[in-house]
Amino acid sequence: MSSYVDRMKRVVIDHFGGPEVVRVAEDEEPLPAEGQARVRVLASGVSLSDAQMRAGTYLGGPKPPFTPGYELVGVIDQLGPGCSRLRVGDRVGVLTQWGANAELVCVPEKYAVAVPEELDPAEVVSLVFTYMTAYQMLHRAARSSGSGGWRSTTVTRTS
Repeated sequence: MSSYVDRMKRVVIDHFGGPEVVRVAEDEEPLPAEGQARVRVLASGVSLSDAQMRAGTYLGGPKPPFTPGYELVGVIDQLGPGCSRLRVGDRVGVLTQWGANAELVCVPEKYAVAVPEELDPAEVVSLVFTYMTAYQMLHRAARSSGSGGWRSTTVTRTS
């Protein structure tokens, strides 16, 4: 019987602080639990939210030690019990809030969305969180009139 355990790398924040607290650690590969899919990460993002989590100023953020990373694109390499929608080999994107800066990440199957093969994973990651933030801001602004109803919101394009 072998005592070998598969290993992977992930970013770890052991204590709050500046960029100097970021380190890469080797850890055991995670196994997906009930309803989870394990994703082999192709690209993950680094955003203002990650910097705030690292500094300890992100409202509702994790306590150290934790792995940052709000979003990822990757390939399903293992499914936990109870998964029925995804298949091993599917390419997906997921908003994780934290934990995406790792080689392997287990996520709830219901949060994974298909990412077409022809799209570059890094480009998809760079759009997902930005799009979600802009979408939420537009909808919040449109609902924030004094009467409680919707109001007109103008969006302009800049180059």
